[in-house]
Amino acid sequence: MRLRLKEKNFITSCFIRYLFESDILRSQILKNATGITRFGLTKGRFEKLLLPIPPLAVQEEIVRVLDKFTELTTELTTELTTELTLRKKQYAYYRDALLTFEAEKRHPFVEKLLNGAKVEYGHKNKLCK
Repeated sequence: MRLRLKEKNFITSCFIRYLFESDILRSQILKNATGITRFGLTKGRFEKLLLPIPPLAVQEEIVRVLDKFTELTTELTTELTTELTLRKKQYAYYRDALLTFEAEKRHPFVEKLLNGAKVEYGHKNKLCK
């Protein structure tokens, strides 16, 4: 959507962006939208939307706070994605190590668990009825 402001000194573009991402404005837009599969909002209906417009100083502070939250969320998402990737690799390593029973490849922990016991290998028909 493209929006051209008549007066430029009463609302900032960053504030408008966050406002359009908010549930408050989105619910108003959905109530006024028309269409079945693709929704549209006429200029007349758009002009009837009630937009909260605080003073510029307040808008700038709101934008500053939301920008900081966005930055922190992005940073945390990156860190968590990296951590998850590392945990998956760690899990795969230990899963494979704990399920490897050949003597020359056996993990010391598996050796300790077995405590000298022999591992038998069998076919599926031996294991299932």
